[in-house]
Amino acid sequence: MAILLKQRNINMIEKSSKVILILFLLIAFNSTAQNELELYSKKYPESPFVCVKKLENLTIKIKGCKLDIQSEHYIEKISLLDINQNLSDEYIHYSSFNEISDIEAYYLEPKGNKYQKNKIQNIVTASSSDNTVFYDDFLHKRIVFPNMHKGFKSVLSYKEKIKDPHLTGVYMFTGFLPVEYSEFTVTFPKEVELSYKILNDESKIVKICETKTKSETKLSFTVEGYKPPYSLNNSFKSSYFLPHVIIFINSYSACGNYTPVLENTASLYNWYSSLTKEINHVKPEVKNLSDSITNRIDNSMEKAKALFYWVQDNIKYVAFEDGYEGFIPRSAEKVMIRKYGDCKDMANLTTQLLKAAGINAYLSWVGTRSIPYSYHEIPSAVTDNHMICTAEIDGKYYFLDATDYLAFDFPSEFILSKEVMIGKEENKYEIVKVPVVSYERNTINESLKLSINNHTLKGQGAVELSGYYAFDMTTKTIYSNKENEKKTMLGYLAKGSDKFNLDNYNLVNFDNRDKNNIIEYSFSVPDYVKKFNDKLYVNLNLSTPYSKMDIDRESKLYAMFVERNSRIVIKNTLEIPAGYTVTYIPDPADFENNQFGFKANYSLENGNITYNFEMFIKTLKIEPAEFENWNKLIKALNMSYKKSIELTKIN
Repeated sequence: MAILLKQRNINMIEKSSKVILILFLLIAFNSTAQNELELYSKKYPESPFVCVKKLENLTIKIKGCKLDIQSEHYIEKISLLDINQNLSDEYIHYSSFNEISDIEAYYLEPKGNKYQKNKIQNIVTASSSDNTVFYDDFLHKRIVFPNMHKGFKSVLSYKEKIKDPHLTGVYMFTGFLPVEYSEFTVTFPKEVELSYKILNDESKIVKICETKTKSETKLSFTVEGYKPPYSLNNSFKSSYFLPHVIIFINSYSACGNYTPVLENTASLYNWYSSLTKEINHVKPEVKNLSDSITNRIDNSMEKAKALFYWVQDNIKYVAFEDGYEGFIPRSAEKVMIRKYGDCKDMANLTTQLLKAAGINAYLSWVGTRSIPYSYHEIPSAVTDNHMICTAEIDGKYYFLDATDYLAFDFPSEFILSKEVMIGKEENKYEIVKVPVVSYERNTINESLKLSINNHTLKGQGAVELSGYYAFDMTTKTIYSNKENEKKTMLGYLAKGSDKFNLDNYNLVNFDNRDKNNIIEYSFSVPDYVKKFNDKLYVNLNLSTPYSKMDIDRESKLYAMFVERNSRIVIKNTLEIPAGYTVTYIPDPADFENNQFGFKANYSLENGNITYNFEMFIKTLKIEPAEFENWNKLIKALNMSYKKSIELTKIN
């Protein structure tokens, strides 16, 4: 729940603010190049850079009958090491929703105990999207600083005009650099109602100061001497962990009118609904297409599948975000004719095709797993970044994203567990969570028959892929030529050692989303079998999933991201070569708790030795409380992976 503004003791705050300002100015005027470098090198010895000051002043005014929103930015950094040019560059990101002006950039070069100011002239404007299937109006200005030697400082300031009150955005107190002083202020008139939410501040490092006059309020949020964690490998995005503040303009009064902006989730939905109401209806040409696809189908579920798969197969995904087109889908008939569209366009076409077939279908907004926010806590456009179609069939919701190659009852993997805002009617919506697909539906099931030819291990068999494993593999191969397809198969199937040879393969069910993928193949691994005197040693752990996934508990403070919950089943059966007998089989191994585990065992029967392995992960993230158990799992896995069977020649 957003923290609402409250009245505070103004005199005490003003006095505290003056003291802080005086101390800050004294430090600034008495600092020298040499003692600054020494100070920050000692305080932040692990970091190549330190953000000395990061400031943003957001000012909201009423001009005429509308809001005027301006922001001033200032960033000052010091280099504690010799840094290459590309690492010291700064970027200003913007789009048609904001304007950037008054850019000033320079670097300060130490000269004795003072700095020499050198202005930066090289400022490059470019698109923020280089992907060939992505067009948008998001640009960036790259401020090209020279090689920043030890003790050099970079300074950047600029102004920003924010054009839409729904898009005031997020202030991160820092990225992954230590920050000595970071401050975000917002000043707004009494006619504006505003609230805020501070996130990831369990230690209460963000200091809040509020001052009021008769006509306006000023809020200041400051952080001093903050050193963020350095090891976030395999963690979620920084917004899950680093302290930041989000500002909401709830409403404002101007020219005798009260205008709601982002008071709650209803306000957000009303804004979204106003942007989509002109295109959220079925046109005759869409109805004709829907009928032609479903004319021989009687079942609602099968109709919905056929329409969803048609959009997947016939509409090319081209991300396209230009101004409000980043929020407004194009009409279904336009997308149908053009045969391409972005997530919003494909969501709208899917929705209208299903509605034309008499199926309840709704435009829906959702944030991917890279975004930590909830609609109820953060009723803002920063909470979502994606649109899908939600179909309602027999009382159950199906979350349909035609931008991905998926079976009908699988949501996109990157929205699992996330809230979806379903647009039921113009003023009616529902917020539900996307269910997490069971780990048992994401399975790799491999069965191989192995034999020994001198020192070469030969094998043949099949691997069956279900769920997201199958969809990923189909996506990698569906548009590939034969040469690239073979490279993909070789990369995926390789096992044993880098001498692995893929002799042949055959793909089964790769043209059917509703069936598991099967890859039948044969292979050989030269020099895999080790011989010492009259003994052969063979490691039947040809694959070692998760072997390098242990967690450094000393440096890792936050949850670890797991790509997917899943199940891996392996059965390798080795034919015992003539003239040999089994003289050693490894003991069974296992580790298990309610979130993850494995078991491995060996059996001997009918002249064959069979290795059975099964591993499961039932969660999408590993919390710090489970790091110790996770590392126990990885340790037990690696011990098991090292075990080999021993075959001895019969005299």
